[in-house]
Amino acid sequence: MTESSAEYPADYVVPDLKGHHHLLDRFFTCLSKGSLHHAWLMSGPEGIGKFKASLHIAAWLLSLPKLSKESLINDTGSLCIQNPDKLCFNQPDIRLAINQTHPDLLVIEPSEDDKNKSGFIKTNQIRKLRSFFAHSAGREGWRVAIINSLDLVNRNGQNAMLKILEEPPQRSILLVLSHKRKGILPTVRSRCMHAAMSRLNLPDTQNILKNIWPAGDENHIALLARLCEGSPGQALNLEQAEALPLFETSCYLLFDEATRSQDLWDIAHKWGPEGNKGRIVRMAALYLFEKLISRASLRATGNQNYESEFDTIPFIKNTIEVLASRHDAHTLANFHQAFCSEIRQAERLFLDFTPIFANFLCKLHSQTLPE
Repeated sequence: MTESSAEYPADYVVPDLKGHHHLLDRFFTCLSKGSLHHAWLMSGPEGIGKFKASLHIAAWLLSLPKLSKESLINDTGSLCIQNPDKLCFNQPDIRLAINQTHPDLLVIEPSEDDKNKSGFIKTNQIRKLRSFFAHSAGREGWRVAIINSLDLVNRNGQNAMLKILEEPPQRSILLVLSHKRKGILPTVRSRCMHAAMSRLNLPDTQNILKNIWPAGDENHIALLARLCEGSPGQALNLEQAEALPLFETSCYLLFDEATRSQDLWDIAHKWGPEGNKGRIVRMAALYLFEKLISRASLRATGNQNYESEFDTIPFIKNTIEVLASRHDAHTLANFHQAFCSEIRQAERLFLDFTPIFANFLCKLHSQTLPE
């Protein structure tokens, strides 16, 4: 979740980062002891606030007293730096950092121009780290770079990071975000301090969504919070894709024995708008149906002990029960593996999403177990 400067009044105080207090405490403790590592791998599920947390940490570091002018320790021997739990937006360095306009902050993300159809971070973007850290800090303090995220950096790009990781400049820090931790080179992983970040609990998730949509319908927000399972960023994606009514209709079609194949093709077409504008809708479909099929597979094993917030939503719970009665666990597991693989391949190769998705819906609606 990225907020624009227009959302912050002049006297705004950035609220506590829900669910991530331990991370802020860890950075504060490391800095207080003079042992703040130069590179951090911040991993966790997508949409839980890793980028917001990294920007918060960057703003805090960039607002610290400048060593050329002040000491971090006052005359009584106590630290004179503020804990990063709250940040005052009136402080110029904090305001610039949160707005991503601070001269000593570099944020590396996939470019959004038409030439970057892959959606990946290019190696030449990673090479900017070297020149960024080679120059002295413009404000005589820290220099902070954020890579959002390493999952979008290929092997060549990761190798380009090694020089900085091996010979870090003074008072510089690299914050590397990762959603999966798969595909990270061992040489990169071994040179970073790892900070694992967890999903938020349901109350914190709902509070964040209420702050984003203060005039929003409470029932709708509560449902989004349960669907996203501790990932407010995912809830924002689902809302932007207008996925909730599509998913509810899809579940009712899968549940109803009288549903025709044409009905499933029609709903699949709505899930698969063409072009990059429809990507967020297609990714919402991948997220929701991946969960639905995996939960149905688990239910088909007879496991009654596991139940998440996602599973307790009535129209989802009913659909999971029906799918588990139509297919055995092995069949559903194969559906799940094939679904994730083929949908992601279709996205990479820019294939038509609708027929692939419609065929999966038809398979789910069919009966493979004896009646």
